[in-house]
Amino acid sequence: HVLLPLLLLVFSQIILSVIFVMAPALVVKILKIDLLNIGSRLILPIGLGGILGMVTTVKLLAKIRKIRLINIGLFVLSFSLFLLILVVPHLNYVWKTLAVILLGISAGYAFSLFLVPTQTLLQEKTPHNLRGRVFGVLGFMITISAVLPVLFSALIAEFFGEIWMLLILATLIFILGIVSLKGENIAFRFNRS
Repeated sequence: HVLLPLLLLVFSQIILSVIFVMAPALVVKILKIDLLNIGSRLILPIGLGGILGMVTTVKLLAKIRKIRLINIGLFVLSFSLFLLILVVPHLNYVWKTLAVILLGISAGYAFSLFLVPTQTLLQEKTPHNLRGRVFGVLGFMITISAVLPVLFSALIAEFFGEIWMLLILATLIFILGIVSLKGENIAFRFNRS
């Protein structure tokens, strides 16, 4: 009950680290947008989507199981990245700009949909006498996961290209969604028995 949310939170830091490292390459080389427009075209929509996601996720937690929200967030985030990498570069300027903004909002929303329930789940499932240890380990793992993926993602991007690095990230997010979905089914069967 504690390991899955702990690993999901560490993976969320890895996602953020890789996206921060790859953002300039994504904007300039893949989307072919001027780097000066990164704030208004990508960062602002992601932040807006994150805020919208945070507000609505709090309300959705009362109606939908946390693990279900986590799964939805993972799948929407992976599909947003796939579309951003594979479809958007082939659109004309106007459609590309609109698609980048909408997919940025979608990715930010999905990240909140995944992160807020994961944090809640970890806090609820951690036994009171182990909270210090669990959150200490979480802090250490997040620190490590902020450094190592940056090195490896830059190395992979150098050898295979930025598109492949981002496709690998989107695929890992999708696979994590499938693993989380299987975990949801196992937890549901366990709770029923």
